[in-house]
Amino acid sequence: MKCVNRLGVYGIMIRDKCILLTQKKSGPYKDLWGLPGGAIEFGESPENALKREILEETAFTIFGFDFFCTATSTGIYQLKGSSYEFHHNGILYFVSSFQHTNDLLPEEKIVWEKVEGICFEKLTPFAKEAIIRRKF
Repeated sequence: MKCVNRLGVYGIMIRDKCILLTQKKSGPYKDLWGLPGGAIEFGESPENALKREILEETAFTIFGFDFFCTATSTGIYQLKGSSYEFHHNGILYFVSSFQHTNDLLPEEKIVWEKVEGICFEKLTPFAKEAIIRRKF
């Protein structure tokens, strides 16, 4: 079985006791709701990747953020009829300052979801981790 490793950065964005979630379009978390973010590109710092990914996915420009935690997730998923072992490492940041960029449209479907009573079955592992460990 082929193994896939992935390293990404993800932002925890809170507004009015709601967390910003994006619906994943592909991969092992397809159709689940997760934190905005994604892979760090070659030569890119985690912080620059965070800014780029959040802008692309949500149309929010971020200004202030702090390291929150690291998280890891493993599992098996199907891709084009083959099974893959998936090992996902994430660097999570708490985003304290952000603003919508009016001339951009988000690449992913986004929703502000109330943290209290959120449905864990519909969340990616890192979104679950952020809510369980929350300090917000």
